[in-house]
Amino acid sequence: MKKIVVLLLFLLMMSLVGCTSKETDTTNDSLESGKEVKIKKIAPDEVLNLYYEALENPESENVADETREEIKQLLKRSQETLGEEGPPNELLPEVRLKVVDNAMFGKKVEVLEFANESYKTGRTLILKAIYDQKLEKWILEDIEILKASDKPFLLTWKEVEKFASLKGLEILKSEHQQDPQFFQFTVINDNQMYVKDSILQINRENGLVSFVKIPEENESDEETPATDVSPDEDSVSSTTPMKTNYSNLKDYEGKWQDSKGIYYLNVKNISGNSADISFDICSNNCVQIKSVGPVTLTFSNNTVSHHYEDDGWGNSGDFTLTLQPDGIIVNVNGKEIALSQ
Repeated sequence: MKKIVVLLLFLLMMSLVGCTSKETDTTNDSLESGKEVKIKKIAPDEVLNLYYEALENPESENVADETREEIKQLLKRSQETLGEEGPPNELLPEVRLKVVDNAMFGKKVEVLEFANESYKTGRTLILKAIYDQKLEKWILEDIEILKASDKPFLLTWKEVEKFASLKGLEILKSEHQQDPQFFQFTVINDNQMYVKDSILQINRENGLVSFVKIPEENESDEETPATDVSPDEDSVSSTTPMKTNYSNLKDYEGKWQDSKGIYYLNVKNISGNSADISFDICSNNCVQIKSVGPVTLTFSNNTVSHHYEDDGWGNSGDFTLTLQPDGIIVNVNGKEIALSQ
């Protein structure tokens, strides 16, 4: 009986020693030394704020030395590449801010940066904060940047809804989803970025949003077949004087467009038979602009063709430019359009 009482007293004492509050943790080392050190827990958004602070001020004492140097290199690289290869700076914690490791002295969180139509490829940022006992505060100890090609997001529909809400979109999920890599949905409200009834899809692996279908009334102009186009037809605006003295590539320098204001071509930096070409297609009242170039192309017999892998919206295709005595004919994926200046 005495042994049982002693055992119960021992267990009671151990439970009192191991007791901690909801807001703080107490280390075993501090108990052994007789000095109690309470560690205030850190929230995921506070870890993210340490990262933002480090971007603003890499010299902050709230950043570990190695991480400080890494951030400096990323910021330098960002300046050299006009932002294309810098640290993730368009993060979406409203969509995902997840704790991936939660220890007494350290916490790891995961946050996303979606791909977009320009240069963003989609990245996962993993941040690690540790508690520095000497400074008696949390500091940013490590950052890890993973491309979506190496670590796909695997977005859930709930996360897509959060993203849509963040962008002011009201969306309705498609009932006929075929490709598991994408979520397809319809925009059911007017928005600055997308008009009502547009059908979009989001890549679950990198967050890239692209058009599947735009409302019929807005796409009819772009899709009108241009058959048997010739310089003598009314495909060129009657209000724009037509040049008739083109004789060499230099004469074609400048900006060109079709009569409906959908297709735009810019020819510049001409050298011999080569020129820098930029080609844009204005869709959905110019809410969506597909862009190729500038790219340096060399003409042969007044013609040049180019294959592009990405028009800014993840689409590939081909176009051919043919220099005519009175303008330029562009053939886009088999469709011919007359351009004038």
